[in-house]
Amino acid sequence: MHSQIKIFTKEELATKVAPPAVHVALLGSVYDVTSGAKHYGPGGAYSFFAGKDATRAFGTGEYE
Repeated sequence: MHSQIKIFTKEELATKVAPPAVHVALLGSVYDVTSGAKHYGPGGAYSFFAGKDATRAFGTGEYE
C-alpha cells in the first residue's frame, strides 16, 4: 500500500487552525494534530502553532 503525499501551500496550511482539521508543520512535514485540538485549536496553549510552519519556533524557543 502506498501513502499519498499531500503538498500544502502556505495559504492552505493557514486554513487548518480549528476542527475539523488542525495542522502544524515542522521540518518540512505537516502533522494533523486535530486529536489534540484542545491544545492546538482556538484557545489552546499551543494554538499559535496551528496552521503554521513551527520549525523556527521549536528550534529557537521564540514563539512571537
